[in-house]
Amino acid sequence: CQGLQTEGAAKTYWAPEIIQEGDQYHMFVTFIQGIYHDWGGERHIVHFTSSDLANWEFNSQLPLASDRVIDPGIIQLEDGTWRLWYKDEAAGSITKAADSKDLFNWNMIVESSAKDRSHEAPNVIHWKGKYWLLTDTGQGIGVYHSNDGQDWVSQAMIMVQPGHRADDAWFGQHPDVIIQNDRAYMFYFVHPDRGQYKSVTFESNYNSTMPTGWKRTSLQVAELEVIDGILTCDRDKYIN
Repeated sequence: CQGLQTEGAAKTYWAPEIIQEGDQYHMFVTFIQGIYHDWGGERHIVHFTSSDLANWEFNSQLPLASDRVIDPGIIQLEDGTWRLWYKDEAAGSITKAADSKDLFNWNMIVESSAKDRSHEAPNVIHWKGKYWLLTDTGQGIGVYHSNDGQDWVSQAMIMVQPGHRADDAWFGQHPDVIIQNDRAYMFYFVHPDRGQYKSVTFESNYNSTMPTGWKRTSLQVAELEVIDGILTCDRDKYIN
């Protein structure tokens, strides 16, 4: 992608969220000045636009809750408002949100009620008559439902137990959902070999001595279902 190095210095970008509105693409992405070997540096969410997904123009840094915000996720509500959810690490790593009418001007809204546990990577869909918020808890996918996209009710987590398909032997992380023909497909990642390295921790292994198997990541997809008002996922089920 061209146009991301706006100031010439090295930068880190995480978890881009890209949406199309008319003939323009909008990228909202976590931005860190510099490249860190630990969990350091201020983190902000910035906005780029493009007409071709290859050449990007910087628009702004979003005015959000703190300088430790990551993982934007955006959908358009039923009244036409765009709502952006994100993780605020300065507030115990819970989800917060901001609203916009035009994708350029953002205002923080009342704090989300999805704060019963720390999490990251909030992803929201509107499906089966409800809004669903999926998050990465570090132990599986946390799930909430809402009638308005603001007041959330927590349900049991999904993707907690490892799957049995090839390279699916870990809990699910960092979900994203695509809805097609009223069927919802959740994309997620796993570290399929990490169960073999129980003595290795993330915090103590930033350097090159960290085992390759501990770092190896696989992408997976599984279909979501709603059963008796509860979002479920059989990750071993074949998708036809």
